Amino acid sequence: MEEVSNNIYKNWDKSRELLIQDDAFMDYPEIDMEKYADRTMPLLEIIGYERVMRYRILRQADVLLLMYLLNDKFDKTQKLTAYNFYEPITTHDSSLSFNTHCIMAVELGMKEKAVDYFFKTCRLDLDDEQDTAASGLHGASLGGTWQAVVNGFGGLRVIEGQLHLAPIIPEKWKKLSFNIHFNGRLIGISITEKATEVKLISGDGIELFINRNSVKI
Repeated sequence: MEEVSNNIYKNWDKSRELLIQDDAFMDYPEIDMEKYADRTMPLLEIIGYERVMRYRILRQADVLLLMYLLNDKFDKTQKLTAYNFYEPITTHDSSLSFNTHCIMAVELGMKEKAVDYFFKTCRLDLDDEQDTAASGLHGASLGGTWQAVVNGFGGLRVIEGQLHLAPIIPEKWKKLSFNIHFNGRLIGISITEKATEVKLISGDGIELFINRNSVKI
């Protein structure tokens, strides 16, 4: 596995500190996203699947999703560079896109963007802006809403096998509470603007980190 990992090709632009989507991505022509800002259907249905795949645009978070999942492998500058480059050219035609943008916006301190993307992901089927809810609910997006709350505003990450919390809750939220199962333990987490409390509900004691400070429960 280590040999495979070490030989994975990474298309990294050192001059910009930017991970490139794929080998051909920067060769594709750009598209004026503002022209389609008020669309009520996926962009691929407007300009055609074959054509949309040949523009420098994304349906959903790809590089940003990688940076969320492998969070400790990228520094804040690299994440911010990727966010500023990819977010404006993402169509969000996939229901799996809003939640990742919410999570990364929280981590990068973009509160207004984070809240906006949160409401877009949690109201995806309720507002039905793309007229697809009649075909069924977007189950993965519902899970994405949970991720936006817990991994986004709750700031929950697992880094090298240890729990980390870096919470930032929206100004209008009084409190955020949730429970998680982790390595045979049930842990309760409660977050307000002023404090973060963690409680061991069941299982053995554990060390975790809140804003990089060690806490034992």
